[in-house]
Amino acid sequence: MRLFRAILQRLNNRHVLSLGSNVLATALSLLWYILIVRLLTIEEFGQWTVFLYAFGTADSVRTYVVQTGLIKYLSGAAKPDAQRLAGSGWAILLSISAIVVLLSIPGWLLLDQIDNPSWQLVAKWLGLGLLAILPYNYATWLLQVDQRFDRIIALRMVSVICFLGLVTALFFLDAATTERVIVAYIVSQLLTSGAAIGLGWAQLGTIAHANWATTTRLLHFGKFSVWTGLGSTLLRNSDVFIIESMLGSAAVAIYVLPQKAIELMEIPLRSLLGTAIPTMSAHANRGEMPQVAGQMIKYAGLLTVFMLPLVLVGIALADVYVYLVGGLPYMNTNAAHITRIFLLFAFMFPIDRFLGISLDIIGRPALNMYKVIIMLLVNVVGDLLAIYLFNDVLAVAAVSIVTFLVGVTTGHLLLKQHLDYRFQDFFTVGYAECLAAWHHFLQLFKKSRPI
Repeated sequence: MRLFRAILQRLNNRHVLSLGSNVLATALSLLWYILIVRLLTIEEFGQWTVFLYAFGTADSVRTYVVQTGLIKYLSGAAKPDAQRLAGSGWAILLSISAIVVLLSIPGWLLLDQIDNPSWQLVAKWLGLGLLAILPYNYATWLLQVDQRFDRIIALRMVSVICFLGLVTALFFLDAATTERVIVAYIVSQLLTSGAAIGLGWAQLGTIAHANWATTTRLLHFGKFSVWTGLGSTLLRNSDVFIIESMLGSAAVAIYVLPQKAIELMEIPLRSLLGTAIPTMSAHANRGEMPQVAGQMIKYAGLLTVFMLPLVLVGIALADVYVYLVGGLPYMNTNAAHITRIFLLFAFMFPIDRFLGISLDIIGRPALNMYKVIIMLLVNVVGDLLAIYLFNDVLAVAAVSIVTFLVGVTTGHLLLKQHLDYRFQDFFTVGYAECLAAWHHFLQLFKKSRPI
């Protein structure tokens, strides 16, 4: 009992709450993901995937205009300045959303002129989806700055449970189609946004405090972040768009099934980023660059070493994963081999992501933008060559290894000019941090045992 109470006390901190929010959301999202895979045919699942990736790409443009600068400047800001920043963020995002909705009107009018069913669905529902999710997204950014991860958990639970409930209803009614799944997704985001506004977490009222100076400040920072964010999103999503155009929706479904395994691997990374960015930003705002480098090495190194054994286990169990998530229709495809390829470079994610984030935090977003653009060019050219030469999604997956090696190398060379650190520190410090964490747990266990 003493051990249980001691563990609970240790778990009650921002790092574990951030991790918990991602674990719960990912676990529930995995449930609806598996359900959708089984509800839809391989072709229909490919169409749903194209919509989801197009939605994510468009949302990233809006997100990165504001998000990185907002979190950077809000960290440690006084209340009046914080209200102006939050209000200016709302003003920018609402303006962008209005433009997107207006641009989506021709999509509705020209639906019959679009031959591809996937892009027809994108044209029809993209604008409404982006409008529905806006308050939910904005609330999570503001809560991240305040490190209220308990509230982030609550919002994510509402979002995923609503969507899971609607998709389950489609299952029992035997009424699932790609379009109905998309509508269910939009409704779930709308309900979550309503909760965020109603609880005051989205701080919609701060829009009254927006002013031109603060808005310009965010836009100035965002002019680099938006290209970096768009590049990062296209880096993840360009494979799907190229495969859809050259190999079809069924090939998309086979390619993206393994990516859910990567999302599981990214849970610790997303969690630590949520807690590390405000801390690193506060150091950078005070000009404490050695501390920024130290935090980067600590977090990225810890995750890199921690993820390596998980990668090896995932590679060994790739066939089991494909069967559990996709079922028999995917067992005779290259989905398991694609899973193994993705996992091979998954342990590079922490270093790559922290290198890019650190460039943003120290006020060098343009360099991060160049890094992402280089990776995107390598990936797109590599994908086109892979499909042209081999006509197989397996070759597209293999290109990703080269892409991330180029990204890590480029990011390190750019950041090394501004922060004093050694690349090998990611592994030496990471190993030491993992070892220290293990010893700390053992000491906690010994102290909590009854004498």
